Amino acid sequence: AEDPFGDVIKTIMNAIHNEAKLSPICDLGSQNYEQWAVQKERQAAKEEDKTVRVCAEFLRRYNEGLILSNTIRMSDALSYLNKFHEEQVKKKTSVDGEQNIQITDTE
Repeated sequence: AEDPFGDVIKTIMNAIHNEAKLSPICDLGSQNYEQWAVQKERQAAKEEDKTVRVCAEFLRRYNEGLILSNTIRMSDALSYLNKFHEEQVKKKTSVDGEQNIQITDTE
């Protein structure tokens, strides 16, 4: 069966794997992958490796999107991922805002 949504998501996930030098041994869109990503996220948090931690978090969300797209409509899986991205943008904006405040305080 054709799965244009899944193909795009898997392409994004593989690009993240390359970027973070991660090589999962389980299928994308599986519960095993979910567990693998959670482990990577925890390990990276312990090692204070922000890049891998953030990448693993995104991989986990994309994996959830894949699992969802197999059980619900593609459009619902897409809106789930869009919501996650909007939250990330808000988080990033508030973090940047805090940094700006700190910089002006020290001047």
